[in-house]
Amino acid sequence: MDHEAFKLDHLERMLFDETAQPANLPLSLLEAITKNFSDDQEIGRGGYAVVYKGLLRNGTVAVKKLSVSVGFDDQKFIQEIDCLMKVKHKNIVRYLGYCADTQSKLFSYNGRNVFADYPQRFLCFEYVSGGSLYNYITDVSTGLEWRKRYSIIRGVCEGLHYLHERRIVHLDLKPSNILLDNNMVPKISDFGYSRFFHENQTQEITQTLVGSIGYLAPEFFNGVITFKIDIYALGVIIAEILTGKKGYSSAVNVLECWRNRSMKSGEDTPLEQIRVCAEICIRCLESDPQKRPEIRHIIEALNETESVMPDRQSIAEMHNDTESMDESIEAGTMSTLLQAEKTPKGLQQEDTPMMSGVESNQIMELNILERIVAGSEEPGHLDLPLLQRATENFSEKRKIGVVGRGEVYKGILRNGFVAVKRLFKSRVIEDKMFRREVERLITVRHQNIVRFLGYCSFTGEHVVSSEGGNLVVNIQERLLCFEYMSNGSLDSHLTDELRGLEWHTRYEIIVGICKGLLHLHKEKHIIHMDLKPANILLDDQMVPKITDFEDTVLQNIFWKENHQASQTYIVWV
Repeated sequence: MDHEAFKLDHLERMLFDETAQPANLPLSLLEAITKNFSDDQEIGRGGYAVVYKGLLRNGTVAVKKLSVSVGFDDQKFIQEIDCLMKVKHKNIVRYLGYCADTQSKLFSYNGRNVFADYPQRFLCFEYVSGGSLYNYITDVSTGLEWRKRYSIIRGVCEGLHYLHERRIVHLDLKPSNILLDNNMVPKISDFGYSRFFHENQTQEITQTLVGSIGYLAPEFFNGVITFKIDIYALGVIIAEILTGKKGYSSAVNVLECWRNRSMKSGEDTPLEQIRVCAEICIRCLESDPQKRPEIRHIIEALNETESVMPDRQSIAEMHNDTESMDESIEAGTMSTLLQAEKTPKGLQQEDTPMMSGVESNQIMELNILERIVAGSEEPGHLDLPLLQRATENFSEKRKIGVVGRGEVYKGILRNGFVAVKRLFKSRVIEDKMFRREVERLITVRHQNIVRFLGYCSFTGEHVVSSEGGNLVVNIQERLLCFEYMSNGSLDSHLTDELRGLEWHTRYEIIVGICKGLLHLHKEKHIIHMDLKPANILLDDQMVPKITDFEDTVLQNIFWKENHQASQTYIVWV
């Protein structure tokens, strides 16, 4: 038996023997079972890989061909294999082997033939026939019944619990990375970004921002990786399984939708369990990672719903149950959202004030930026597509000015306007400077300082043609979002004393600027460094607000006492 036939036999045995260890697979074998990676065998494609169906004599496998571009790091490939070798669980796609092949090939370069290394990297997995969870995300009125949705939620949580117990942070949890077998059992896949933590390690600092828009936790922008990154993504996934949408809807709407489906279809739908899952979702989506539950507490909460849930519950009982929940929410317990009679074990309760000017059952219908504008959420990370929609993809007609190192666009929301500052692409965007500006803005809140609403930090890859070949280049978007100031900047209102603003308005502007500057100096120890009329905006009541914190510095003040006087030493950071 030749080497390739031996490897084929070993690969087929692995499909039926779960104790078998993953193997080093020859490229010729992978070419044979995928018909030389033909388009007919392609079953999936992402930013960094293409997945092919591999046909064996007695089964099927999935072969993932990694995109090996300029700057490819073999260490990341090894890191992914290290994580895969540590896991074996019913809710994690089973890893079967790898191929690392590098050959010298003849290329034409500047009119000459040259030899260059041509690396190819592959991973082999069990074939999961049901496709990804992404294909099953629908609203409540259609698609999977509740018990199947709950089974998927449960399975994803079990898989994540297994990973976290083994000190693995997935870092790219999303529906397209959760596969479903022919029994709809969910299996977590794609460990390309995963990190392994040592026994006493609780976090890791990174300069590289990776992941998928919509599933990244706000704090990930700061470069700190913890297990709570995965918990946030889990919350988004549960929300999508519950409602078909990212984020969460109001308690009234979710329960009403499931109640309506139950009454039309006659399905046994345990609203108690739906409430608990939605409560878990809300906790996972907390902007403060410390407030998110650990995955073990989520499992405990799910266990509790299964132990107390009655085998059957009549439609009439569900109807009464939901009405009583609706009344409690309308009475002001918005903080518990979809909470059942008692809070799931391991999840903390915390009061959340009602929004002023917006009815409580409308809060969750707004997107995250609209909720921040309304005051129901703290500033945080905003998805690039959200800001693109608000500004009509940064169209010229929405541009309202050029400030410092960026252009400012007017964003239109359902409940108001925002200003979106887009940093120039032509300049090198230094993450450290951008991070520093965001950190300053988040800490500053004052009536005479422009209100900061959030930021977007996006890095993606784009293929461009160059000298007959394709190059992969990084595309960066760094954006800041602020309240919209309708009267523009102070410099457009400056005139001599014979015309323009009356004295009282001028005086109020002077006082407002002084108050804002006092807050920066005394309360936040921030030196603005670029105070000028163009950086002072005026709202519709002509209230001045200081803006543009690109060049600010933080001062640490130490007082050195002596008999004569005190001295202040400023440390620039």
